[in-house]
Amino acid sequence: MGLTIHWNWHGPQSANEAKSVVEKLRQKALDLPFESVSQIVHFEGENARFDYEKRDDEFSWFKVQARQTVWSKDGTIGWDCMPTEIIGFQILVAPGSEPMEVTLATHPKTIRVKDQQTGKTKRLRTGYDDWSGRGFCKTQYASDPQCGGIRNFLRAHLSVCRMLDHAKQLDLVVEVSDEGDFFEKRDVADLAKTVGIWNEQIAAFVGALSDSVGKPLVAPIQNFSDFEHLEAKGQNQIDAFLRKLKDEKGSDG
Repeated sequence: MGLTIHWNWHGPQSANEAKSVVEKLRQKALDLPFESVSQIVHFEGENARFDYEKRDDEFSWFKVQARQTVWSKDGTIGWDCMPTEIIGFQILVAPGSEPMEVTLATHPKTIRVKDQQTGKTKRLRTGYDDWSGRGFCKTQYASDPQCGGIRNFLRAHLSVCRMLDHAKQLDLVVEVSDEGDFFEKRDVADLAKTVGIWNEQIAAFVGALSDSVGKPLVAPIQNFSDFEHLEAKGQNQIDAFLRKLKDEKGSDG
């Protein structure tokens, strides 16, 4: 739970093309104000699957994000499509932020799945014919005052967006969903305002849920030094929204 930016990309047709793109992306990452950038790693076969590695594998989350999903025709059921080869690297974005996993991977052209109605297995086409990648990076908690506050958050979120901009320049087909709306609007002031509202609303939600269960929940927002202030402001937002709904219902007769 927290403001996150999501992406999908694809394009390279060969391992050499994918490696070239990843190298250029890494060079861009080194030019941006990230905390650190790993070396490029390359996994094949079973080593590319997160479920074949030991729990202490430092690239387990990297491999989790490299998997894709194959959906049923009606879009209600999804099956994991594990990578067969991965090239990429990991970025430690900023204090408080999740890492950014930069991956390009190949996936099988078909997978075997169990039919939910008959219980029999069947083979489905995956639709993954080129090198592709997806990922998400939760940047919200980079706004923790102890991590550097809004300035740190903006550095994190804008740097991730600049990586995605560069991916487009490298002729990757890129789709982005930014919960902060910055990738579409490019409005820094609005992004700062948005993360502030998210902090207040999540603080109010966590506070209310903690009260309902009778004990504090473990949530990143509770580490904020101004948590109680955020909680109060968030509760005021909720109260104002509920009053508005009540007034609208009353005016409808």
